[in-house]
Amino acid sequence: QAEAIARLVETSGAGSAAIVAVDDGYGRPIADRVATAIRRNGTTVVAQTVFDDSEASLRETALAVADADPDVVTVIADGRSGPAVIAAIDPKFFSNFFTSIDAGTSRFMSLMLAD
Repeated sequence: QAEAIARLVETSGAGSAAIVAVDDGYGRPIADRVATAIRRNGTTVVAQTVFDDSEASLRETALAVADADPDVVTVIADGRSGPAVIAAIDPKFFSNFFTSIDAGTSRFMSLMLAD
């Protein structure tokens, strides 16, 4: 999964990426692998943050993404928390979404491209 996400980031032409992951046993390790793969492909990771379902955490995550000003945001979450964090990140900065949900696990991956 990490390599596939890194290839999408590379294909997008983005020079910088932020990685946002749900703070659990799945999100943290896959975010680390995604960051490594993205860097290996030559894209700068300007932010890597984890979040939980609290409004404060979602707000802090959205601010971290805005402050980092990435060309692309990768979201690693589940079917419930993924849409919540995307809604928290100001959608006016990101017009293109590529989303994948694993039907077996309800894991959610999304790539958001800056305008």
